Amino acid sequence: MPGSEGRFDPSPRRRTRRWPLIALAAIAAVALTHHARSAKDVLAGLLSGAPRPAIPFEVAVESSRFEKVRPEGAAAGLAVGDEPVRIGGGVYLGTASPWEAARRLRPGDTMEVVYRHSDPGMAPVEHTATIRLTAASPSRGSLVRSWIVGLGLKVGMPLFATLLGLWVVAVRPTDRRAWILLGLMLSFGQLVRADAASWEPGLREAGVAYSVALSSSWSIFMFLFGLSFPEPFRAEQRRPWIKWVPIAVIGASSLLTTVGSVGALEHQGAMGSVWAVERVLQVPAFVLALACVSSFFASLAMKTAFASSPDSKRRLRLLRTGATVALTPLFLLVIWSLATRHALEDAPTAIFLTALLPVLVFPATLAYVIVVQRALEVRWVLRMGARYLMVKNGLRLLIFAGMLPLGVMFSRIWLRPEVGFPLKLATMGVWVVIIFTVRRRATKALRAIDRRFFRDAYDEEHVLTELGEQVRTIVEAGPLLRTVTERIGSALHVGRIGTLVEDKGAFVLTPAPAAEPVPSLAAGSRTLEVLKAVGGPVGVYFDDPASWVHRDGGLPVAERRVLRELDTQILLPLAARGELLGMVSLGPKLSEQPYSRTDLRLLRNVATHTGLALLNSRLTSAIVAETATRARLSREIEIAREVQERLFPQQIPAVPGIECAGACRPASRVGGDYYDFLALPGGVLGIGLGDVSGKGIPAALLMASLQASLRGQTMDGGGDLARLMGRVNRLIHDTSPENRYATFFYAQLDPATRRLDYVNAGHNPPFLLRGGGAEILRLKDGGMVVGLMQDAAYVKASVDLRPGDLFVGFTDGISEAMNAEDEEWGEGRLLEALRSAEPGLAAPRVVERIFERADAFVAAAPQHDDMTLIVVRVLPG
Repeated sequence: MPGSEGRFDPSPRRRTRRWPLIALAAIAAVALTHHARSAKDVLAGLLSGAPRPAIPFEVAVESSRFEKVRPEGAAAGLAVGDEPVRIGGGVYLGTASPWEAARRLRPGDTMEVVYRHSDPGMAPVEHTATIRLTAASPSRGSLVRSWIVGLGLKVGMPLFATLLGLWVVAVRPTDRRAWILLGLMLSFGQLVRADAASWEPGLREAGVAYSVALSSSWSIFMFLFGLSFPEPFRAEQRRPWIKWVPIAVIGASSLLTTVGSVGALEHQGAMGSVWAVERVLQVPAFVLALACVSSFFASLAMKTAFASSPDSKRRLRLLRTGATVALTPLFLLVIWSLATRHALEDAPTAIFLTALLPVLVFPATLAYVIVVQRALEVRWVLRMGARYLMVKNGLRLLIFAGMLPLGVMFSRIWLRPEVGFPLKLATMGVWVVIIFTVRRRATKALRAIDRRFFRDAYDEEHVLTELGEQVRTIVEAGPLLRTVTERIGSALHVGRIGTLVEDKGAFVLTPAPAAEPVPSLAAGSRTLEVLKAVGGPVGVYFDDPASWVHRDGGLPVAERRVLRELDTQILLPLAARGELLGMVSLGPKLSEQPYSRTDLRLLRNVATHTGLALLNSRLTSAIVAETATRARLSREIEIAREVQERLFPQQIPAVPGIECAGACRPASRVGGDYYDFLALPGGVLGIGLGDVSGKGIPAALLMASLQASLRGQTMDGGGDLARLMGRVNRLIHDTSPENRYATFFYAQLDPATRRLDYVNAGHNPPFLLRGGGAEILRLKDGGMVVGLMQDAAYVKASVDLRPGDLFVGFTDGISEAMNAEDEEWGEGRLLEALRSAEPGLAAPRVVERIFERADAFVAAAPQHDDMTLIVVRVLPG
């Protein structure tokens, strides 16, 4: 059964066979069809505006003689013991004949009955009686009784019992006890059965067979259920054949009764031999049936006395008390019927309802004990039944009793043909207003009753609020778990609570006891699998053979020893974000009461709070460690930044007629941009500018590698720039990951000839401004980025510089600087800033001017790329 509080605990591996489900589907189809047809008759009799005629007599199914005669039949001459010959012009064939004759008649019509009257010592004489039929609707004095019996005992109770039995078998199709419960519920639902003899041909035979077979075998299922619940007697296990002796006798009698009742519908005369054999078995079957029902109570009493745990005693005691309350009044009514030789329905209304209404308690008790399986004390049930249920259901019954006459009155007004439509419409409006008003008042009253009797929700809210406030300020796992267990213990009065926390793959008891070994559960243990599968509180019941701890060979010895050592009754998983962080083991409550649904709901909510708090505790510990690590890394990065700053040119080489300046502003403390001015042999000036892919330390390392590669390749002057760039590319490719590369621009300026040779390896083309910006050249020739492909080819390009020319190289951090609206500064604004500079402005001032204009545009918006700029001015003259 779903829910860890049930006797049928969930299992992550449940295997069922197909045939039980097929059989269950067939039984469900038959049972629900029977209930639907029976409910149709009951509701038609209660609500119909044109009631059916009452059959003026009843014929004994065994003897073909009148066993009961209504007043209109007696007035026409019929008497108990007479034998019907013809009814309504047709030959009497069986118990279905009166219903067939009355099917075409209405109250007030006449029915002609030919019958034989036998006086002692005289030959049977046929007589003819003409009977005026009366309505089958109940009199005003029995209206409430008819509604209660019809809706409660003929429709509601059988349907509830049937659905309960079907649901239990659907959940546990391979459990023998579930099928016994289904048989018990189906047979119990037919103890007050509808008369299926009035149904249509074909359906009535099936209906009579269903009702008679189940009602006459009810004692068998009571007997079997008493033997098997919660587990069989040892003597019954050693000698299972003993139980088949009474079952065979009662079953044979039930079979004969069923065959005789079905045959008596249209072939009553041929059933004499069947009833003759049945009369032989009648007395022993009746005695054995009483013995079987008595054994049900005796079995529960014996199992209660010898139960191994208080929990088992409590369940059995609840079931025995519920069955006693439900069946004792019915048993007394049967004794009254046998003593007075009256039918059960002939009992006075007060006695009849007093005896039958408690019957509703029996399936409800079975539902609670079998489905929930963690029954509370009997005194709790009585308290709730006598107070809350009495008050709440009493209010509902009062509302029903008050609304029923109004509903019947309005229905009759609506169904009368002589009543005009305006009056019917007005009646409907009044009825709607009454229903709306009563419903609103009743809802308020029922809510007030709930607040008065159900205070667990308020207590639960208080516990959760207080616990949430406490754990919010606790960051260490030990004090956190200690606070949670103390709060649970004080709220639920649990004697023993332990917590097991995940530690290196295993779940270890925390705090660990002084004695060794410390209780622990391995990471792959079956207990953890069940906890993960259920995701909530799981019951641990070693006294229950159907519990998960006994399935599939049972728990391993090591796990069983740990749970017994902790005296575990409930395991509460502590999880967060799909990860099991620990668990709480709760022993029995000091009151010896089982854990109720409210308790389990509270535990589930506490587990949610605690799991998140435990995760926060771990995250806090991790953050503390991370903070220390970050402080160390921050210092190391600061050292790296200082080292990287030393890689940039600390002093720009002095070149006649040339003025140089450069600056780099990293987006973070270390960056991936690179620029350099190199003093080469022969007074040649080397100019380098690069942008490494990525950010942070990896980019800074590749930038250092690029600088080292360039300086190493230019030590001898490096006249062939294309070959130089190819060697740099191979060095970067061989010493960096595959996904790392750099855009790179390298040029050599000979001051004597003012010739600038360059190779652009995928970098932003630098600007060469002439005539104050009147002419713009872009230096873009060269090849692909360095470091991406080992054998990339490059070409050299050249340009002659003139006095006043301004060379400006930049990385994309300059041109793609963004403001808060994600708008780029762009190369256009960069050119505009260069053109607006005063003629002859020194190179360092040009660098400052560009950075000022870029900063003004971005307006302090954070930048995500390094900004690097170099300027080379050819002086006039």
